Amino acid sequence: MNRENDFALVPRAPGALEKAEPGAKRILSGMIAETLALVKKEPLPKACPIRIVVVFEEEGPRESINIILRTWFNKDATVVTFADSEMAWQELAQTDHDLLITDYRMSRLSGKEILQRLLDRKATYPIILMSGMETTDLLMWVRECASRGLNIKFLNLPFNITLFLKVIAASLRLPFPDSEKSEILRDTTAKPVEGEP
Repeated sequence: MNRENDFALVPRAPGALEKAEPGAKRILSGMIAETLALVKKEPLPKACPIRIVVVFEEEGPRESINIILRTWFNKDATVVTFADSEMAWQELAQTDHDLLITDYRMSRLSGKEILQRLLDRKATYPIILMSGMETTDLLMWVRECASRGLNIKFLNLPFNITLFLKVIAASLRLPFPDSEKSEILRDTTAKPVEGEP
């Protein structure tokens, strides 16, 4: 009995190193040392870059969002944009992404239809739905989608860049960029038009 810890000392079963002949012990211990050295030198795998899908038929919002995302994330994100919502659905149906940003009104496949399909697939990644028409029915529908398990947020068009980035940061669980240090926030801060207070 070990008096300090009050537990019985049980002899440990001999490992491969103890069972080996004297010459083999050196080979085995050398192999173990080499393996440990390799493990220590191997760099940790880098996390995959964030993958963001943007679906907007209108070129203006689509390109604005693309520029903002590429500027903010630099090379830490892959931004895939679609003008055709049917083609976007083919991409969304095959792979889960880190974030989907989509317009509500589109001619071929509406944002509502895309979200309904994602609900059916039980998609869990965050979705930002954007629309120029904030109606009570639309907001109630977004709330219903959220209550059914869709990770969805709504933003009005046109959007405020700072609010847009805050919603993206919250959706991806990333720290929000410091406005003093962030080039994207510094360069795109709206300046008052002459005559405005």
